[in-house]
Amino acid sequence: HRGMKWPVLVACFVGLWHVAMSLKICAFNVQSFGEAKANNKKVMGILIKVGLQLN
Repeated sequence: HRGMKWPVLVACFVGLWHVAMSLKICAFNVQSFGEAKANNKKVMGILIKVGLQLN
């Protein structure tokens, strides 16, 4: 029974590694996001592009 532990541990590690590599984390500092940036088409285009890549 001791020999069965390693394959199970390796399989769990590989499965968790696959999940971790598929995660995307994104953060924005919205304190400096005001009306001027919201009305800027270039800024909004970049934010939309980034947002679409996360979904």
